[in-house]
Amino acid sequence: MSDKSKKFSKHRSMSRTDKFWERAGNKAVLYVRVSSIEQSKGQSLESQEEILLNDCQRKGIEVIEVYRESRSAKSFEKRNVFGSAFERLRQDASIRHLLVTRWDRFSRNLTETAMMVDKLRSIGIVPNAVEQPIDLNIPESKVILAVYWSVAEAENLRRGKNIKNGLDKALRSGRYPFKAPFGYFNEKKGKGSIIQIDEAKAPIVQQIFEEFCTGAFSMEELRRKYAKQHGLEKSQFNRLMKHPIYAGYMPLTTNNPDSPIEIYEDTISLHQPIISKELYHTAQDIIYGRNRKSRKTTKKNGEFYLRGFLICDECDGNLTTSYGKGKYPYYHCQNGCTRFRAEIAHNKLSDVFSAFAVNHDMIDLFDSVMKDFMNSKSNINQTKLLTLKKDLSKSKADKELIEDKFIHDQISKEVYEKHSANCVRQIITLEAELAALENLNKEIQDHFNASIPILRNFNYYFQNAEPGVKTEMIGSIFSDKLHFDQKKYRTTSINQVIPYIFSNINDLVDIEKFKKKNFDDLSPNVEVRGIEPLSEKHVPQRLRT
Repeated sequence: MSDKSKKFSKHRSMSRTDKFWERAGNKAVLYVRVSSIEQSKGQSLESQEEILLNDCQRKGIEVIEVYRESRSAKSFEKRNVFGSAFERLRQDASIRHLLVTRWDRFSRNLTETAMMVDKLRSIGIVPNAVEQPIDLNIPESKVILAVYWSVAEAENLRRGKNIKNGLDKALRSGRYPFKAPFGYFNEKKGKGSIIQIDEAKAPIVQQIFEEFCTGAFSMEELRRKYAKQHGLEKSQFNRLMKHPIYAGYMPLTTNNPDSPIEIYEDTISLHQPIISKELYHTAQDIIYGRNRKSRKTTKKNGEFYLRGFLICDECDGNLTTSYGKGKYPYYHCQNGCTRFRAEIAHNKLSDVFSAFAVNHDMIDLFDSVMKDFMNSKSNINQTKLLTLKKDLSKSKADKELIEDKFIHDQISKEVYEKHSANCVRQIITLEAELAALENLNKEIQDHFNASIPILRNFNYYFQNAEPGVKTEMIGSIFSDKLHFDQKKYRTTSINQVIPYIFSNINDLVDIEKFKKKNFDDLSPNVEVRGIEPLSEKHVPQRLRT
């Protein structure tokens, strides 16, 4: 038997016991990624690359290529460099490893990361993080890996929340922190930038609102009238007609685009309004007052908490909801394929949850791993805290120095305002990061402490939860849509950690083979595997004898 035949025979023997197989060899592709914020925190491309190269040299791993991504993207599909790396891995059978420094450099999205790891392993690639190494052939490692992914996602959510809070704070202070809308322009002043009236465009905004409020024109007619001359696209024009900034109001950062924009009534804006408040409210009454229909919030209603999860057995369309003549709630297909009482679906799901066989040993392991991880994370964060406090003290000292020079006429007013504004921005940013970092460990620990009782008594907590929480709990179990034939549930995918916690879930819910492909634009020739082991026909042609 040739060496190549022996190598393939080894792959085939592995596939009999494992869903995944691994290529032979010791060659690797390195992937480094940063966002602009992280470059200033010791996570630069160069520092990551140095860590990876040193690790590979120490372990005797041959580096084929280094892929550098300098952007932040929530999904892999939006990462062009990762797409190129994936294509190289798919085509080059000699490469075995894809290495990153830490799992949060791979992705901060729990679901995306799990799917991509499976995708890579299905073509024989072993992904790993040199600072957080995991043996993917050990089943319990999935629990540790889930901790890494969950913490990264939690940090990402916390960062997003901090950014939102910062924007809300700016809006409440009367400052508009975004790109100036049509009719204004951005101008740096004091602590940041404010928006000033564009004398050439402001009269156009005034004219548009006045013409619309006459009732003689629709929004689309006015858009067509002004589109060519001023380059207003449909979405931009719609925002213009609804934006409270023109009346001197400050908008909330979170709002439904299909509903009137909420405003801070008690905030005094730093910019000058273009139109009167009366004219603005008249326009909004016309926009939202016509053909308004009262809609039932069925998605949040406790009678329909499975809406969005259920799909039709016949046409795979999403099931919607309604009330029958006796005012009983129903799930039904919009094409008329199927219809059943919501109570039946809910009771059956409750039967599934109540029959869960909880693996208490695995939950204890999860709890222990989390505590160890949080201890190590706390040590890392202490170093970051010291660095942030040092930087904060320096920024405050710089600000005091600039003020002292200005008081003693050593610098001009323009120079003072410019450098003082920079110092203030740095101080605000550092204080926000410091507060977030101090609270992060506690919040994550509280989150996991609360999750342990839920895992041990899942059905009890589910039955007593609010509708919105029930929806989140269902989503934490099933990562794909649910089929329901009024007897049993079927799905194509569940959270990978769940079978380790609830050992009998495969007996309670039918897990079908994957029917959909993910990341198709990067790997059109690779079949996404379901729960069956890899057979010879699924091994790339170049590896066969």
